[in-house]
Amino acid sequence: MDSLSTANVEFCLDVFKELNSNNAGDNIFFSPLSLLYALSMVLLGARGNSAEQMEKVLHFNHFAESLKPEFKDSAKCSQAGKIHSEFGVLFSQINQPDSNYTLSMANRLYGTKTMVFHQQYLTCSEKLYQATPQTVDFEWSPEETRKTINAWVESKTNGKNKSHMCLQTLFALF
Repeated sequence: MDSLSTANVEFCLDVFKELNSNNAGDNIFFSPLSLLYALSMVLLGARGNSAEQMEKVLHFNHFAESLKPEFKDSAKCSQAGKIHSEFGVLFSQINQPDSNYTLSMANRLYGTKTMVFHQQYLTCSEKLYQATPQTVDFEWSPEETRKTINAWVESKTNGKNKSHMCLQTLFALF
């Protein structure tokens, strides 16, 4: 878990420096672990140069391969690599019920309906990240997509966050 902790700290400092340079004097609040979690889910499906660039930005390139080459030819999530396995353990621990506090974390990737997620990616994303990517129609049904995303956020926050995403944000993402 040390490699994941080190990568999180290095990534956090990079993101903070970038946010601070663009928002000098403002208060900055963000969850670097949540960002690392979401981007690691993307990395799980990345290959080649894209994977290498992501590993560098996320500071995974300093450690044992975060994505083993044999993973792309294997249906086994255990072949995904140390970083992804460590995330699986970490998020299982974070989301364990405790009588003294409630702490939960959730992320989900949304892809356009014109894109098909590989079954291996879906299986490993669920197993390692406790997340199932979903396809939506950003282009032709943006309001329905916005409602779908907001409903998911509301369910994951136990109703504490009901209107997370507006159409302008959705259009910026698409």
